[in-house]
Amino acid sequence: MRKTIDLTGQRFGRLTVIERIESKRNYAMWKCLCDCGNYTESRTGVLLKGRKLSCGCLQKEIASKNQFIDISGERFGNLTAIEPIGKTKHNEIIWKCQCDCGKQTEATGINLRRGRAKSCGCLRGSGEVSGSRNNLGGKYTGITKKNKRLYRIWIGMKSRCYNPNSGSYKYYGAKGVTVCEEWLHDFQAFYDWAMANGYREDLTLDRKDNSKCYSPDNCKWSTMKEQAQNTSQTSFLEYRDETKTFSEWSEITGIPKNVLKQRIRNGWSAEKALTTKLMRTLKK
Repeated sequence: MRKTIDLTGQRFGRLTVIERIESKRNYAMWKCLCDCGNYTESRTGVLLKGRKLSCGCLQKEIASKNQFIDISGERFGNLTAIEPIGKTKHNEIIWKCQCDCGKQTEATGINLRRGRAKSCGCLRGSGEVSGSRNNLGGKYTGITKKNKRLYRIWIGMKSRCYNPNSGSYKYYGAKGVTVCEEWLHDFQAFYDWAMANGYREDLTLDRKDNSKCYSPDNCKWSTMKEQAQNTSQTSFLEYRDETKTFSEWSEITGIPKNVLKQRIRNGWSAEKALTTKLMRTLKK
């Protein structure tokens, strides 16, 4: 029997997979939330092959080839669309985009919406990053599978401090939280500090004093339970590089907010807390 791929929490175009739903046929079906607010259902293969990117709203928007679709402020992978700057010879809108790594690039609206453009070039198809294509200064020489998670943590740290379009910006950058100069443009410096200060795959980056910036003397590696015990951290939770309030995660997952908080206090990982469905008591 073929093992079903778990797509929970993954994004495909405008769709975010919420949960697997029962199907009378012998294939997996997934309930998805579209960015427009509507729900839709889709098969695994349809999502993985990019055949379905919205609830149907995207097709309506691009029904007319020359129709202008305003995507300013929307995120596509690591890119945030800023403003239209021109057209191609085929009359496609070209957008200036801000990449999470700090660079700006250009991409057509159709390539962004169809998932063909996801970064300035710093990400490869395998998810690894090329140092030669994304020179961020210092001793940085590239990302491998070994340090890929740390790189994502580093990018996420900078994004929530400096990218107003980040869902976490209001908790960090808007409150004056910054990244120290030592780490801001040098991933290798951040990596060296992490490896020398107890980094593990099951730990998350935490600040000792939440009124201060991200820096070597103010950061540590903590479990999700330890972070949850920090009163200023209990209102939101980070999962798959996205930080949302417990109320927002509750709306997405259908799991009550108090249940999510209790799971984290009990030492559950964010993934387990958000993907483990509640056991329903059968009525007699």
